[in-house]
Amino acid sequence: DDHEIEKSVFNRQTYVVMNFDEIIATFTIYPEASDWDLKLWKTDAKQTAYLHKLALDWTELGKGLGSQVIGWVEQECRKKGTCRLRLDCVADNDKLNRFYSSNGYEKVGEVEGFSLYEKLLVQR
Repeated sequence: DDHEIEKSVFNRQTYVVMNFDEIIATFTIYPEASDWDLKLWKTDAKQTAYLHKLALDWTELGKGLGSQVIGWVEQECRKKGTCRLRLDCVADNDKLNRFYSSNGYEKVGEVEGFSLYEKLLVQR
């Protein structure tokens, strides 16, 4: 949805990772549930952020950049007092599902062909 992308850029929720003058990754962090998140998760938990549209340049795959990006996102969310990070991905993309699991995300469900993952960022 172009309108949603424009809105997230305007709201400074979309980030890019640069390698000199090349964009090698992008992602969006919503500090609260979007309409899409509410459709899948059915709730907007307090102190929860939502990671969307994580994408890496294909030449960067397998180099650890995805894990580095997620680590940075988690650190920034903690600084802002976020207790939980949620994300979704296509359920039948085994590689992507393994990636999120290997980065400490717990699969908590599956809705309409999407796997739902979350990670607690602070110990309770």
